[in-house]
Amino acid sequence: MALGVVFTAGLMVTLYFIDFAAFNSIKASDEEGQALNEKFASHLARTNVNFESKEEHAKRFEIFKVRDAQIEAHNLKADKKYSKVHNEFSMMTEEEMTKFKGHHAYFAGDVSQLTTF
Repeated sequence: MALGVVFTAGLMVTLYFIDFAAFNSIKASDEEGQALNEKFASHLARTNVNFESKEEHAKRFEIFKVRDAQIEAHNLKADKKYSKVHNEFSMMTEEEMTKFKGHHAYFAGDVSQLTTF
């Protein structure tokens, strides 16, 4: 009987700490999410971008979230030679970015009209 009481008390204490740890991790992720939402809202205001639908907003936020993680990871490197920041590319899809990178697909068409130097 005493062994059952000790086991039950130990189980309750263990569950309490697991719940407490889970609650703190949820709270931390909520705070991180809130900070990311604020960073995204600030970026939207700075770039003066408005979306026509909630779906487009959600799509661009997901792209921004991935780019933000890449930027943060780069900036944490001790041996980095430069720092990254958000810019007009932070919400663009890969397809949209290829138009600005000078890929061959951007120059598709009549190449005879291109100026040579």
